[in-house]
Amino acid sequence: LFTQIPASGDKGKLPLTRITKLDFEPGTDHIFIVDLRGKLYKIQNHTPEVYMDMEKLKPKFIREPGLGTGFGSFAFHPDFAKNGLLYTTHAEATGSGKADFSFEDTIKVAMQWVLTEWKTKSPGAATFSGTSRELLRVNVPSPIHGFQEITFNPLATPGDKDYGMLYLGVGEGGSVDGGYPFLAHSKNKIWGTILRIDPKGNNSSNHQYGIPPDNPFAQSKDEQTIKEIYAWGFRNPHRITWTRSG
Repeated sequence: LFTQIPASGDKGKLPLTRITKLDFEPGTDHIFIVDLRGKLYKIQNHTPEVYMDMEKLKPKFIREPGLGTGFGSFAFHPDFAKNGLLYTTHAEATGSGKADFSFEDTIKVAMQWVLTEWKTKSPGAATFSGTSRELLRVNVPSPIHGFQEITFNPLATPGDKDYGMLYLGVGEGGSVDGGYPFLAHSKNKIWGTILRIDPKGNNSSNHQYGIPPDNPFAQSKDEQTIKEIYAWGFRNPHRITWTRSG
């Protein structure tokens, strides 16, 4: 046995935990594990210690009705040891903030997914302490297939065009199952895509992040094309992996 994550289900509700991702802090052997119900754990001497409690940090955070709802994913900036930057996705109730990406008001909004940048005061600390900045917010029509993955290319090195670019897997939000297939599988819609953004840039529509000039559609003349899109046509891009062969 390496470690055991504490139960997070209310009154023994199954599943006892909703572990969805394990990852490392870049350049270290520090292991982090996230529970969809709201906690990010840092494993210390085989013991899980709460590094971030999303319910406390974001009062509008929701983890019900379950399914794809909650603390979706996390990604440490490759220079985390120097800049203390960490990124997360989480769900909030409908209307918690102004959405950067929305759809026709005839379709009910089930919830919102939020991408946040966090800056810790001390990268080596056992518990997060610092500030946050919202990068983008998206409405979704159901509690499934949300923002279940964000990550940086682990094979990119300083000087590479991909170094420090954040990839975001955006599910189609159950739009196809719900009878709204036109919300997904399009270069003009954010749902069902993988985005590639520069967290340190500001040339996006909301000026909170950058759109890399080498993105596939960054130079498109079509004003409706979402230039953040790196790839499209997905149902639920739940994990992203790079191979050394490219």
